[in-house]
Amino acid sequence: MQPNQQPRPAAPAGQPAACAGRPQQPAALPPAPPRPIVSLDKKDGIFALVTLVLGYLFLRLISLFFAGAGISLFTLCYLLVVLLYARRTGRGPARASWGWGGFLLLFSLLFLKGVPDALTLPALVFLCALAAYWTLAVFGVRIGGRLDGNFAVDLFNALLRVPFSGFDLLPRAVAALLRQTPGSGEKPKKKLLTPEVLLGGLLTLLLLPPVLLLLAQADEGFTRALRLLFGQIQISPDLFVWIVLSIPVSLYFFGLFAGGRYRLHLGPDPAQREKARQKRQPFGFAVAAIPTGALLVVYLLFLVAQLPYFFSAFAGLLPAGFTYAGYARRGFFELIFVAAINLGLLLFAKCCTQKSARGRKLLSALLCGATLLLLVTAARKLLLYIGMLGLTRLRIWAGWAMLLVAVTTLLFLLDEFHPLPLMRVVVLFFCGWFFLLCAVRTEPLTLRYNYTAWRAGEIEEFDLCQGEDVSAIPVLCEILRDADEDWIRQGCTERIWQGAENLKLKQSRPLVGFTLEGMVAMQSADQAAADGLMDWGFTEQTGTE
Repeated sequence: MQPNQQPRPAAPAGQPAACAGRPQQPAALPPAPPRPIVSLDKKDGIFALVTLVLGYLFLRLISLFFAGAGISLFTLCYLLVVLLYARRTGRGPARASWGWGGFLLLFSLLFLKGVPDALTLPALVFLCALAAYWTLAVFGVRIGGRLDGNFAVDLFNALLRVPFSGFDLLPRAVAALLRQTPGSGEKPKKKLLTPEVLLGGLLTLLLLPPVLLLLAQADEGFTRALRLLFGQIQISPDLFVWIVLSIPVSLYFFGLFAGGRYRLHLGPDPAQREKARQKRQPFGFAVAAIPTGALLVVYLLFLVAQLPYFFSAFAGLLPAGFTYAGYARRGFFELIFVAAINLGLLLFAKCCTQKSARGRKLLSALLCGATLLLLVTAARKLLLYIGMLGLTRLRIWAGWAMLLVAVTTLLFLLDEFHPLPLMRVVVLFFCGWFFLLCAVRTEPLTLRYNYTAWRAGEIEEFDLCQGEDVSAIPVLCEILRDADEDWIRQGCTERIWQGAENLKLKQSRPLVGFTLEGMVAMQSADQAAADGLMDWGFTEQTGTE
């Protein structure tokens, strides 16, 4: 050893010493947790067969263009299958899931009542997400065990991670059902329905229909022979196509069910993820304070420069160069974009910055106040617009969106000074607010309000453009009885005809497309025709019986 050279510390026991002159390699990351071992039993196999039927019912009962009682019926079947599977396998249902299950059933009944055509797709997406999230709640596999700050991760698990990680469980469950398990000292009994026989029968069912169909199309004599053999049975590829398409749907459903039962997650263990989240160091508040302060300065300059534009709504005045439509519409879209930016910044400040940072409450309160000021101004302008030109569906939905943003902003502000379970409150409020949006039919409301306001001289003109929906037919019949103007009577008759055509389309699939609103509309139109208010009857023109 050379002079003035310190001795190198010895390596700990069980670890090799680092080579001289070579930098030590960083420690390897811990391996990802292995996929849990899933031991499927015969109960899983039985419900796997039930899930095959459930996947077929999903394709036959749920339709975007014929949304009605079929969606409510399928949701009821889905609820029963999940509850029976959870009870029979001893995994639930968890007590916290009953509230979500009741809300799921209640929301599905809106389709039996009738959902606005423009909201059918969002309502279906919401219903599917709600059903998947409720399924995880039934098996008690949410990260925090309840609705909390992990809601986004739980929803991602319910829709994607759990069902697709268990995509192969359905055939394994069917194989477990067919597996012979003789007891000790017993000779295995010969069975006629062995797995090989059942697999051969399944392949026969899959291959026979397309072959028969192709041969029947190739030769008329073979078609007559099939009619002699099978009578009036029509050989159609529809059933075969629906069965094939229902298989991946069934794989998804059973992957969700069995994945919930066996706590099948592709990521780290939920408890470990929660500990890692708690240990994660947040950013300093400067990362959010700088953009918040800059935005507040911009909002202040913008409001000062646009005082006549923004605050003329409170005086009931219209700025020069604007129409009422352009005045309200422009303010509304400005509100949506600005509020989205503000809420995103507030969410980032709450989730990623230190709670004890100085000035956070003040800046967050100022940002919430600026957002609320824009909301109040835009709401006043929208009311001015409605007072002059009446209601429409889009104006009602604009008010719904503004109230949603306003309440969310107030909740963010309240959480700064009095901590709340913010994610739970916001999600529950959105679910209830969206339920209200789908439950209230705007077309009858707008027609009745506009006609009454026009008769009273409160609005300048009366427009029947909101009358194409089926739910508007009873109100159109009421207006038809009350109005004396020929153009109103003619317009009502045309709108009833359009609504009847829509109803006729839905009634082409009676079970799937049936709605209570359609039944009421049919009765109203038939009664109007019987009273001589129209030259043609509803039943006669639509072809319904």
